[in-house]
Amino acid sequence: MKRIFLLTLIVCSVFGLLYIALFIGYLRERSVQSALQEQVDVLSQAVVNEPPGDRQATLQAALATAQAEQAALRYIFPSALDSTEIVAHIVRAAAENHIRLQSVQAQTPLSITSETGTYEVLRYELRVEGTLPDVSAFVQRLEDGTIGTLTLETLSMSLVPPPTPTPAITVVPTPTPAVRRGTPTPTPAPTATPTPTPEPGLERYRVTLLLQIYTRQQEATPTPQP
Repeated sequence: MKRIFLLTLIVCSVFGLLYIALFIGYLRERSVQSALQEQVDVLSQAVVNEPPGDRQATLQAALATAQAEQAALRYIFPSALDSTEIVAHIVRAAAENHIRLQSVQAQTPLSITSETGTYEVLRYELRVEGTLPDVSAFVQRLEDGTIGTLTLETLSMSLVPPPTPTPAITVVPTPTPAVRRGTPTPTPAPTATPTPTPEPGLERYRVTLLLQIYTRQQEATPTPQP
């Protein structure tokens, strides 16, 4: 029990720090994106206006670098995610790590508004079962996958009790003595079967996880005025 408490405390601390770092990223992401877009616009115009030569080649290389950085930033904070893709990622991670996936439930999305924009937080509650090493590998696989903004918000776990064996009744045949009529026949006492104990490290746990996936809400395109 003490090991479960320490593991839960460590996991919550680590992912709390990740949540803070990700929120700081939200505050900076839009300003960085705006600066990159401005840089791309300036370089694009400069490449068009510059005659062919070494300077134009240098400007084209700088433009390609800025566009690559812009594309990478858009991948880190996606503007849209398909729920089918998210569920497929969860199912795949569970199968790869021998996790019994009991349920996946979508929760009500949240919105985070800051000076740099509005972000939508997709939330999923998972109920799974597995050994401690498999659960750890499952969580790591979820966060190391293709969905870059997936984080673990909360985690709770409890030990699965081993199954209680059914007492076995052993009947030993004995010669039937001559008894008087009406004498009760003795009933054999049940023999208890010892409860199996899982090997250390192979105990199974029921785990509830709350996942959050951060996306950037697309801004409404202004309607042109006549």
